[in-house]
Amino acid sequence: MADVPVFADAATVLCTRLRAALTGIGETATVHANVPDPRPSRFVHLHRVGGPRRDPVTDAPLMAFDAWAQTDSDAALLAEKVRSLVGSMRGGSPAIHRTAEASGPIPLPDPESTQPRYTFTAEIAVRFPT
Repeated sequence: MADVPVFADAATVLCTRLRAALTGIGETATVHANVPDPRPSRFVHLHRVGGPRRDPVTDAPLMAFDAWAQTDSDAALLAEKVRSLVGSMRGGSPAIHRTAEASGPIPLPDPESTQPRYTFTAEIAVRFPT
């Protein structure tokens, strides 16, 4: 029986990359694949909301990125930083081949806490080693 390709969890891969990228620009917001409890005052949450497997070695997850902060302006600024970093992600292992924004940042306050949050989506083509 032939080996069946199994992709790594895209959210885990992107959390690791985004943490390093934010640290590299001096940003202190934390990055999580699940909303942490207790919630920090500023953080980024990302999760897969769809996207196809392109071929046996390339996954193309559609990812949602949520930037949470104490004010609308801070949440919007954090979202823009993340947007810029995600848009420039290339290379590495597993290799990111392409990023394509699906929707730009929009305000989406948390309905329970009313904490400011901005969200955007992007498709990330990730090639996994064979």
